[in-house]
Amino acid sequence: MEYLSLHTKVRRLGYLKLLVKQYFHNDYWSYHSLSKYFERIASDGQIQKELDDYNSFYSKDKKGVIENLGTGVSAEPYIRLAEDLSLIARSNYSYILTKTGKIYKVILERYEKESSKFKFIEEQRVTKQLDIFGLNMHSNLFALNPLDKFFFLRLLIEKDLIYLYSLLNIIRKSEKIYLRRHEIKYGHIKENLLSEVLLKIQSFETSPKVTHTTRINAIELKKKIAKKNLKMRSYESIVEPRINWLLDLDLIDGLKLRNGILTLTHAGDVLLDATTNIFDINLFLENDFLGVFNSLYDLNAKYKADQQNRIKKYLDYAFINFKTLAPNRISASQAITYISLMCFLREGFILEYKDVKSYIFAIDGKGYTIDWFPSENDGSIKKINE
Repeated sequence: MEYLSLHTKVRRLGYLKLLVKQYFHNDYWSYHSLSKYFERIASDGQIQKELDDYNSFYSKDKKGVIENLGTGVSAEPYIRLAEDLSLIARSNYSYILTKTGKIYKVILERYEKESSKFKFIEEQRVTKQLDIFGLNMHSNLFALNPLDKFFFLRLLIEKDLIYLYSLLNIIRKSEKIYLRRHEIKYGHIKENLLSEVLLKIQSFETSPKVTHTTRINAIELKKKIAKKNLKMRSYESIVEPRINWLLDLDLIDGLKLRNGILTLTHAGDVLLDATTNIFDINLFLENDFLGVFNSLYDLNAKYKADQQNRIKKYLDYAFINFKTLAPNRISASQAITYISLMCFLREGFILEYKDVKSYIFAIDGKGYTIDWFPSENDGSIKKINE
């Protein structure tokens, strides 16, 4: 159980996408030079125009802009966020992509080369709206498509569920309070956020569904958050970035937000309901997340049985895309996530992580050797030379 400690600047998730794209042709970036380099890339005139269009045509926001100060200071908060979300990691004085970051990079690069083959990456409703303006949703960095939303939402649930859920719940409650009034709700959120967060943590403490370790972690987390927030005079760094993430993920209504009114979208309502009774985050991400994600954005992917051939096809691709120093051996969790997502985005059917994992375990000794370590919830897959 975790939560993110944030800089108030980190409001646009699209910049994280741009950061991952810098690894299309480089496996690593110097720890000392990445922020300065990325600041220059992110402040390019075309990127700034896309941010302006995002604000004008998508009814979104352009706060959190990266400016070219020549020092890297403007980009540094986003790099720290990418590190905290486990998209990148430090290694030998360099920043490299993590296992998750590599999956995102591999699929993102493939999508940009052959987007027409990704059957369920399009959101038809949004696409039709943008056609009115002659805009292409693929061309705007900040207009997140289902691939982007999958990774960012999954990481936020994993790393920041306490605050994510609490904000969604406060917004729903405040909708009832201000149903007949048109008042700015930020004040209401800031006044009630701490109590809502502590209430959510308390549910982890008292639920019979949680493990002893989770209960102990919840108690320690409550002490940590209470101590920190009691000393803070401003909630800006807590609320503002997260509200903007909800906006980027289409979980709150952008048009109403322009008038200072926070309202959940259909996707926000679905996510709140789906996360209300989560007491094991990993179990939710492995067993239910893809189905919930499909419902959030009305993507209409289907559950289909007997997909072994497609799983095998993408397993073979995984061995090509995620090579390690060990011959014919790849990370099991990386391969499983990749297969699950490619079947969803390219083939249009839902295979949860657990379903692919079951298939992987079933082929142990049948052309592959599976080593799994429960304590790490990961392992390796080795292809046996025939």
